[in-house]
Amino acid sequence: MPLLIDSAIPRAHLPADCTAGRDVVVHAHELTIEPGVRLDDGVRLVGDRIHLGRDVHLGAGADLRAGHVSIGDNSEIAAGVRVLCADSFSTGPAARICTGVDIVARAFDAGRLLYVGPHSTVGGGGTLESTATVRIGDRVTVGPHNILNANCLIDIGSNVGSGQYVSIWTHGYHFAHSVLDGYSTAFDGVRIGNKVWLGYHCSIMPGADIGDSCIVAAGAVVAKSFPPRRLLAGVPAREKALFDQPPLTDDQAMHEVRQALAAWQRELDWKGMKTDSSDDRWSVHLPGCTRVVELWQDAAQATGLDSAAEGRIVVALDGEPQTSVDGPPVFVLRRGLLLGPTDDLVEDLRDHLRRRTMPCGDTRTFNSITPLPFQRLQQAITPTTSGGQA
Repeated sequence: MPLLIDSAIPRAHLPADCTAGRDVVVHAHELTIEPGVRLDDGVRLVGDRIHLGRDVHLGAGADLRAGHVSIGDNSEIAAGVRVLCADSFSTGPAARICTGVDIVARAFDAGRLLYVGPHSTVGGGGTLESTATVRIGDRVTVGPHNILNANCLIDIGSNVGSGQYVSIWTHGYHFAHSVLDGYSTAFDGVRIGNKVWLGYHCSIMPGADIGDSCIVAAGAVVAKSFPPRRLLAGVPAREKALFDQPPLTDDQAMHEVRQALAAWQRELDWKGMKTDSSDDRWSVHLPGCTRVVELWQDAAQATGLDSAAEGRIVVALDGEPQTSVDGPPVFVLRRGLLLGPTDDLVEDLRDHLRRRTMPCGDTRTFNSITPLPFQRLQQAITPTTSGGQA
């Protein structure tokens, strides 16, 4: 006789302030949806408990199913993303999961500012097992076309990034090579420490434990464990160098920030904005106003001066800023903070600093201003005439 399980999850009713497209279906015993949530056409949500944070956006056809679904504030799940997790699927604030992503595991739980690139997969065999679990820390980037084969636990720390086509494997076998014939199988979890970079097309094999602040070179195959601060390269990967460089002095660090802001000024010119600079001030001339970006070493000193100046943006190397929602936006680079109000220009600078390895803020996804030539092309409409061709 077939096994019958009476565990139907009832249809849930969306709150009136939730923006939902056509054919949206939600099944939940407990449903909590915060203000600003948008569900595009054909979204499917199934879970005993579902929580969608403030300003979450689920793209058309996204299908999320888990015993417990929790999506943090300001997160974006792209069209067509599919999730099937028996126990839980959760992300902290500012998660961005791109198109073509499939996630199948017992549990997938990630922290703040998760990014999963297009066409990545959590699965790849054996991910319906009781051991199929993924744990991810804060500020983690999973590059495009990655494979996380979570037959056993994959434990990833914070501030970890990966290039394209990276694969993490927790099991390996082939039934033609039987253990009864003396062959061995591999079933073991993978641990990746904090501040690790996984280069293009590298592979992490079952049982590997990569220490904090390691870099895995492109194409490497990591088949064992390594201590922190190593450069790993080769097949199989071996230790090539020990990272033991001293941190930059304040003067050296300020020079790097000046270089980054000068590059941002060039990008703003490309984006159609008029800019100029003098000493440690960069002016951006917008219609009806001028925004001034000031570079300071100490955030507290900077925000104590004329903090109410309209349009002022502060970039500081370190310190304890004194700001509020009514004060200026303040970047504190060594602490990774962005405090105060935000807008398109602030977010463009935030994204630029992120690309220069100085990310700040983890409550919103990264976005930048589209350059004017691209805006023109994106907004173009080809005229059509009756009986003619477009």
